[in-house]
Amino acid sequence: MSTPSSMSPHTLSWFARFLIADLADGPLPNDWIDQIRKVHSVPESLGYAASIIAPALRLDHQSSLERLVSRAEAVENAAALTAAREERCRGRHVPYRIVIEDCDGQPCFFMIHTRPSRHAGPTQDDPFDPEANIAVIEPLPQKPVPTDPTGDVYEHLIAMREKHRVLYEILPIGVTITDDKGTIIEVNAVCERLFGMPSDTLVGKSIHDDWQVIRPDGSPLPDEDYACVRVLHNKETLLGQEIGFVRENGAVTWMSLFAAPIPLEGYGVAVIYVDVTRSRTTERNLRKREQRYRMAVEAGHIGVWEWDIATGDMYLDVNLKHMLGYKEWEIESHISDWSQHVHPDDREFIRDKLYAHFAGDTPFFDAEHRMIHKNGSVVWMLTRGIATFDADGKPVSVTGTNLDITDRKLAEEAVEVERRRLFSLLERLPAFVCLIAPDKTLRFKNRYFAEQFHDADAPPCIMAYPESRLLSCPTFEVFDTRSLAVWEWTYKETGQIFQIFDYPFEDVDGSPLVLELGIDVTVSRRALDALQASEQRYRSITDNLAMGIAMVDSDFRVVAANPKLREWFSHIDFNSFPSCRSLLPPCEGEDTTDRTCRCSLESVAQSEILEEVTLAHGTRAMRFNFCPIRHGGGEIGSLILMIDDVTDRLRDQARLQRAQKLEAMGTLAGGIAHEINQPLNALRLYVSSLDMLVRQNEHVDRSFVEKRLGLILKECDKINEIIVHMRSLVRQETRGLSRVDLNQALESALSLVTAQLKSHDIVLSLDLEENLPAVHANPVQVEQVVINLVVNAMNALDDHDVHNGKIGAGIYPCADVELPEKFVYIRTHREADLIVLSVQDNGPGFAGMEDRLFDPFFTTKDPGKGMGLGLSIVHTMVRSWDAEICAGQSQWGGAAFTVRMRPSY
Repeated sequence: MSTPSSMSPHTLSWFARFLIADLADGPLPNDWIDQIRKVHSVPESLGYAASIIAPALRLDHQSSLERLVSRAEAVENAAALTAAREERCRGRHVPYRIVIEDCDGQPCFFMIHTRPSRHAGPTQDDPFDPEANIAVIEPLPQKPVPTDPTGDVYEHLIAMREKHRVLYEILPIGVTITDDKGTIIEVNAVCERLFGMPSDTLVGKSIHDDWQVIRPDGSPLPDEDYACVRVLHNKETLLGQEIGFVRENGAVTWMSLFAAPIPLEGYGVAVIYVDVTRSRTTERNLRKREQRYRMAVEAGHIGVWEWDIATGDMYLDVNLKHMLGYKEWEIESHISDWSQHVHPDDREFIRDKLYAHFAGDTPFFDAEHRMIHKNGSVVWMLTRGIATFDADGKPVSVTGTNLDITDRKLAEEAVEVERRRLFSLLERLPAFVCLIAPDKTLRFKNRYFAEQFHDADAPPCIMAYPESRLLSCPTFEVFDTRSLAVWEWTYKETGQIFQIFDYPFEDVDGSPLVLELGIDVTVSRRALDALQASEQRYRSITDNLAMGIAMVDSDFRVVAANPKLREWFSHIDFNSFPSCRSLLPPCEGEDTTDRTCRCSLESVAQSEILEEVTLAHGTRAMRFNFCPIRHGGGEIGSLILMIDDVTDRLRDQARLQRAQKLEAMGTLAGGIAHEINQPLNALRLYVSSLDMLVRQNEHVDRSFVEKRLGLILKECDKINEIIVHMRSLVRQETRGLSRVDLNQALESALSLVTAQLKSHDIVLSLDLEENLPAVHANPVQVEQVVINLVVNAMNALDDHDVHNGKIGAGIYPCADVELPEKFVYIRTHREADLIVLSVQDNGPGFAGMEDRLFDPFFTTKDPGKGMGLGLSIVHTMVRSWDAEICAGQSQWGGAAFTVRMRPSY
């Protein structure tokens, strides 16, 4: 037979496995034999058996179990175990005796009583299943019982009978005796209580009668399995059969039966009934309580422990070991092993806590500490225990629990990290933050608070309100209302303005606080005040303007209007946010005003329309300017509508334009007179020759006369053409924009002013690019623009001092010759996709006033020599072609006008 030290549970003989399975009161770990031999630890499920065997053998628990395993195959034990196993396989539980030598080699006898477990699982029929059976082991007396000392056999029998009768009546167990047929012939008084019927009724009943007997699981017990029947038929002893006897009233009495055959003639079976109803109920309740306790412990991550201070032995709950990641047998149940799993930095702390409890300083031992998990991580434990003391006041043992508080600690650490992060953030805020208690003290103040208020210990309320009005401070009202308060405070020492937000808050202990945040709004408040003042000034301006101003939103509603607009459109209720269409007369078939507003909202550019509007005081000409307003995102969501009464201005402009026409006619008069003078001289010559011919000849050749008349008509047509051309220029007769040959229009316009230029000793130089595309413009206006620019150059050259040393410098742009004293240079050419007209001179230039040249009524001429409308009209004409004109300095120091026009395709 192999020694136990080299055996595993699977290589043990069946004798040892059968015996250990009976003695175990719970599941066994796979390496339980190694625990006994190597780890020197007894599994908890064998603790009961070890505690019974060890004192009798005078050995420790481990050695006792080793000897039990090694002696299972001894001859005197093998026979008993074989017989017990055979009966077990038949479903019968019989007691059996084993023999084990003690420490001195003397035999010790043990009786093992077994019965099936009511809570066994599906393997309860397996004789090697530790959970299938419940066993009780008891040591037997080591010496034989002495015989009766008396020699009188009869008296001895009488004494024995009397002793048995007394025992029969006074023992708290039921006893029945049957004859060899199974009929009950004797019962004691306890049976009446157990069966709920008098002894007279019980006596005479047969064990084969229809007794209502059930198994522990509640199922009916067949007659042949009843202990009395089995013992009577098989002549065997049967111990510990548990049955339930159902009374007539339905109540069940649970009993454990011990039956044995009576080896006397005429006798059958002696049965002992032990009432286990209460113990069964107690056991069931205990199991339920244990189950609830186990579930609560596991669910709550709680482990139970007990420490024997004298021996160092500990009871360690399995769940306690599991919390550290260990299996039951991986940690020895001793203080020396368990303490090694405590974090080294916390051992002295726990020791101090224990000594304080032992000294009576604390009612119980309580400590939060760290333990080391099997994987090396830290497990936080809340350990609580209470000590028991002996008569001298010395601690004997400590019983307690360990609660896994790792999650709570991690949460607290996370909260602390967030708390530090929050306070770090509060320290860096560009605003003061403080925590105020109900007693008006500060629990916290950030760096900004300390710097701004010279490390003051009082909240702003103390500094802002006198003592008599302190309770009315919004901060302290938050303690009662528990709602946000917002107020402003001006710090008198610096004049700073703070907007203060008071929030209800709670300290870590739940006490109320106020979290106060103060933002310096001095700059923004002053800016707001300035903005309000500016708004008031602008409102005053708009209210006193001579034009109407309205704000139109994205729904085309007039949401604001100044007094002048309300005065003009007094019939409109502006408080009801009317549509902008109400400000213009609607066109037939379409909503012109809404369309104009919509276009202005959708377009980036400003738009303008001129309409005649009938008001209460008559029909007036109104100019409507739509100015889109961009919002923060860049989109256009509203517009400003400016309405100006231009009736009088248009009338004045018409008068000025007529004056301008007269001025233009005066300017062109010399050139026109020169142009007309040539055909007039020709007419005079032709008429004079005809008159002379008629006077000298009575008969004139008809063909000669017709030829002379044709020449006269041709010269008259030239005069008429000049007059018509001049009339169209003066009256601005035009039919709109069209394709215009720029070079041809230029030559036509110059034909009216060339004679004047010559009379002023001004040289005209042309640099016209051939084959230019036609431009998109008004042909008459093109000639007017050219004439205006050339005449302006002529006037400037007349007023310029030609002896200043500048004239004549440089090279003439069209030829390699010396520059004349006064000249005008006109050029046409392409520039990218545009056609460019350039008019330059070598006059005095603009003296830095280029930006104002196109303003109405602005002139560089001496007083009385011009009204300042010419270039303004030129600018208007050019813009109407969708072209542009700009002024600058020519390369010879004089004026340069450049007109860029779009080709007409």
